[in-house]
Amino acid sequence: MIKSRRMKWAGHVARMGEKINAYRILVKKPDGKSKMDLREVRWDGVDWIYLAQDRDQWRAVVNTALVYRDGGNLVSGSLDALVQHMVPTAEYYPDRAYLFAFLLSSRLFIKPHELLGEVCALCDSQQKLGDKQVSAKERLGRFVPHLVQLLAEWTETFPYDFRDERVMAHVRAITQKCVTVDPGIRKEVSTLLQNLLHRLTALEKYEEFLQRINAEASTNSVENLSPWSEFLASDPEVRVRFPALQDFLRSSGSGTGSTQPHDDNCGAISRK
Repeated sequence: MIKSRRMKWAGHVARMGEKINAYRILVKKPDGKSKMDLREVRWDGVDWIYLAQDRDQWRAVVNTALVYRDGGNLVSGSLDALVQHMVPTAEYYPDRAYLFAFLLSSRLFIKPHELLGEVCALCDSQQKLGDKQVSAKERLGRFVPHLVQLLAEWTETFPYDFRDERVMAHVRAITQKCVTVDPGIRKEVSTLLQNLLHRLTALEKYEEFLQRINAEASTNSVENLSPWSEFLASDPEVRVRFPALQDFLRSSGSGTGSTQPHDDNCGAISRK
C-alpha cells in the first residue's frame, strides 16, 4: 500500500537516477530477489518512473490518486481525490458506506460548508449545469437525481451541519439549479428540505430540553422523570431518534413511553 505522501517521496527518489542507492533500494532489492519489481508497475499503462521525472505531472498524479487494497476497498487518497470520489455523475454514485465514513472523518481537515462548496463547484463545472443544449439534457436528467440523493443522505446522517447558514446557502443555490435543469425534481427537493427542517426542529427541541433539565438538576431528584416523558411525547420523530431513552422510561414505570406501538421491540429487550 503506497499512500499519497509516500508517493511524493517515491517520485523524488525516482528522479535521483539509477546510480543512487535509494533509487536501487526503492525500485528493486540490491540482491535482485524482490518479489515485485517496481520498474514493471504501470499507471494507466505508463511506467510510473517515467511519469515521476516530470515533477508537476507526478504531483498531479499524486493529488488525484486513490489507493485500493486487494478486494477493492479504498484505503488512502489525497483530500482532493477523496472529495472528487464523493461527487456523483450521471453514471456514478458514491457507495453509502464511503459517503458516511468520509463525511464523518473529513471534518478533521475541512469544514462542512467548505466541503459542500467544493462539491457544488465540482458538480457545476464538471456537469455544466447551465448547459442548455439538447445533447446535455439527457445527461443532466440522470445526474440531477444523484445530486439530490447525495444531499438527502447528508442531511439524514449529519443534520447538525445544516444549522450553519453558509451550508444552507450552498443548498439553496444548488437545489435551485437542479430545479432549473430538471423541473420534475422539484418534489424530491421539497421533500428533502421539509425533512431537513423537521430534523433541525427536533434537534432544537432536544437542546432546549437538555438546558431545562440541567437547570432543574439541582432541585429535582432522578426519580422525577416527568420532563423526560413530556419530551418524548412532544414529537414522534423524537421517540424514533431516542429509543434508548424511551426504553429507560418504560422500565422505570414513567408511563408515556409505553404507549408507543412502534417501539415494542425496545420494550421487549428491557423486560428481558
